[in-house]
Amino acid sequence: MSRKNPTYLILVAVLTLVCLTAGIAMAAPVTQSITYQGKLTNAAGSPLTGTYSVTFKLYDASTGGTTLSTDTHSVIATNGLFTTSIAVTDSKSVDGRALWLGIKVGSDPEMTPRQEIRPVPYALSLRPGAVITGDAGANPSLKVINTGANVASLIAGTTGTNSPALFASAQGTGSPAVYALSPNDIGVYGSGKTGAYFTSNLGGTASTEHAAVNVTTVYDFNPGIGVLTTGAYSKGVSVLTRGIYGGGMYVRSEGQYSAGLDAHMRESDSVGVLAVTYDDNSIGVFGMSEGADCIGVEAYSTGPRSDAVSALAQGFGGRGVYGESSYSTGVSGKGKEGGSFTTNQAGNAANIYPGVNVSTAFAWNPGIQVRTTGSDSPGISTVTGSTNSDGFNAITNGYNSDGLDSYTTGDYSYGLYARATGAASRGVYAVSQQSEGVIGSGVSAAGVKGESTNKAGVWGVSTNDVGVYAVTDRTDNKYGVYTPDRISALAYDTNAGDVAEYMPVTGGISPGTVLVIGKGGILSPSSAAYDTHVAGIISTAPGVSLGTKEGGNAGEALVAVAGRVPCRVDASYGAILEGDLLTSSPTTGHAMRAEPVTIDGIELYRPGTVIGKAMGSLQSGTGAIEVLVTLQ
Repeated sequence: MSRKNPTYLILVAVLTLVCLTAGIAMAAPVTQSITYQGKLTNAAGSPLTGTYSVTFKLYDASTGGTTLSTDTHSVIATNGLFTTSIAVTDSKSVDGRALWLGIKVGSDPEMTPRQEIRPVPYALSLRPGAVITGDAGANPSLKVINTGANVASLIAGTTGTNSPALFASAQGTGSPAVYALSPNDIGVYGSGKTGAYFTSNLGGTASTEHAAVNVTTVYDFNPGIGVLTTGAYSKGVSVLTRGIYGGGMYVRSEGQYSAGLDAHMRESDSVGVLAVTYDDNSIGVFGMSEGADCIGVEAYSTGPRSDAVSALAQGFGGRGVYGESSYSTGVSGKGKEGGSFTTNQAGNAANIYPGVNVSTAFAWNPGIQVRTTGSDSPGISTVTGSTNSDGFNAITNGYNSDGLDSYTTGDYSYGLYARATGAASRGVYAVSQQSEGVIGSGVSAAGVKGESTNKAGVWGVSTNDVGVYAVTDRTDNKYGVYTPDRISALAYDTNAGDVAEYMPVTGGISPGTVLVIGKGGILSPSSAAYDTHVAGIISTAPGVSLGTKEGGNAGEALVAVAGRVPCRVDASYGAILEGDLLTSSPTTGHAMRAEPVTIDGIELYRPGTVIGKAMGSLQSGTGAIEVLVTLQ
């Protein structure tokens, strides 16, 4: 650095960004400072010893600009060398913008040019297959939002045996395993070999019935079960009950190819089955079959605006449609819409009224099993438009029971795809008391993918553990977390001890080799003592890798530029002890102990030749020791 008529000069400067935080809670306060090292000399270039007042300022430009932070304090120089911490008065200024450091000694003018502060890379732990666990409180463990049109918020599919595309369980009172609300369309949509599959986990009595499917509607042209028909004004099944505990339709079949109820109509305004009851505990239609491949009630309609089955129950505890099967599907629906469900009244926090209520109690009994094979066909598609309405709500309390188990095999298919557009609404919100909230696994695609327009695509919160946990089974450990974008973090912790950068090298070079800069900026092993072209040491396992290219770094190697790294050394030129400064040696690729030169009675080390400081010792011969890289 220089200025006009200098009284003082700082010849060598090293800046290290320690940690700057703003508004982030931590277990203990973190120092908001920058570590600065330099050499203070007089105008003649002689190093100074003593205490000096130095003013450090942060700017947003290399010249002129705005002063963002000022810190004036005394530094103690010994033979010109000093180390100090620069307090950053406003940590918000360190927000990713370019910054420059201005230095002023005593009453001298500020030195020029200003020094640019380089950024330190950070990394998070997130990748496909991430594990998110912990009590997130009012915040979601995972938030997924999709703002595109004609795209499902949640896509689930399976191809394996006994593998539900979507598995949900609820144990709390008034908590449906699946709760779906659509203000303008279908609350729950299912299509497949079995349009919908429901069963109950508790036997009922004459006074207490437990329906596998409980459907209630109150609006015009809203049947309890919507069946697509083609006959004009024809209802495939019309059920009405008014008695207490009277099922609008109770069907059970066990015989082969036997229909519990088979009704055909061909004329307009005709009803295949019309049953009306008025007394308590009475059934409008009762169908029972005991053979294999049989149907308790089968309804078919071809006329326009004709329901194959229309059921209405008004009595307390009465179901519009009640289906039960000992070995197969209680209710099966197939059509342009496999099933359409809606409710006739609003619920509350204590009493929730789901459009579809599914409960199971036995092993390998998923609450909802959905399988789709057509393109652009989500296993479950839910849309909600009201406050505090979940697109999908699943609670489980059984061992090895997932709230949602989704499996897909088709191209461009997501195991789980969720989109939320309302304020404080999560695309996916998962809470687990003793295990992971969300587990995502992918073979050729992402296990978990999060997307957001104005918020976090994936948000992980944990009270007592990591917010997001990512791991890869690859032998090269690439990559626990991968992003083509920038990464921002409060701090970055790694088991490795050095920061390395990809640089062009000549041929294959072993880790720990000392390198020098050659023609064309290509690095090669050192072979001369006190070489001022020394550039660094080949890293063994860096904690931070700079310059990584997505297509690979052919012809380049990771060179440690900071931190601790193993280094090849030769003690033939003098025993190496802890704390010794190291430089290049005549032995190819090896460092040796640097010897100072004496100028006017002051011992100085040759500028530009020091690689770092020895963290270990070697009495004789060649070997490898750990070195703290500090290029000087």
